Amino acid sequence: MIEAGLTLRQAVLTALSPLTVELVVIPLQDSFLNPNTVLPLYRGARCYVLITDQNESETTGNRCNERQSLSLTIDIITKFPKGSGGKLASEKISEVIQPLITNSLDLGSSFQLLKVDKINALSRIEFGSTEVAFRKVINYSFDVFEL
Repeated sequence: MIEAGLTLRQAVLTALSPLTVELVVIPLQDSFLNPNTVLPLYRGARCYVLITDQNESETTGNRCNERQSLSLTIDIITKFPKGSGGKLASEKISEVIQPLITNSLDLGSSFQLLKVDKINALSRIEFGSTEVAFRKVINYSFDVFEL
C-alpha cells in the first residue's frame, strides 16, 4: 500500500504554492510556522497558512487496490495589532484557497481523486497581550483510490 497521506499533502502544497492573494505572497507551511519566516502584511495583518491535522482510513476497495478516506485541515492565521482587524483578511485568503483545493489537486499516477468535500469551516478569534488573531480553519475530506 502506498502512503496516501503523503501524496495528498504534497499535492496540496503544490496546488497552493505560491499562495498569492491580491499580489501578496502568503507563507504556506506544513504543520507549524518556521520562526524564521518573514510574515507579509496583507490588509494590515501579518498572515500565514498552515496545513495541519491529517487522518486516513481504508474504505471499500477491490482485491488489488485500496480506497481510502483522508482528511486534512487548512488553518489560515491573520494577526493584527490589539484593538484592530477583522475576519475579512482570513476570508479573502480562504476565497483563494478553496477552489485550488477542490479543483487543482494532482495526485500523480498512484492515486485517483474521486471526491473532495469541505467538511466544515469555522472562524476563531484569539486575543493576546499585543495582538489579536483572526483564524479561518477549513476541514476537507478526500476520497482516493489507489491505482
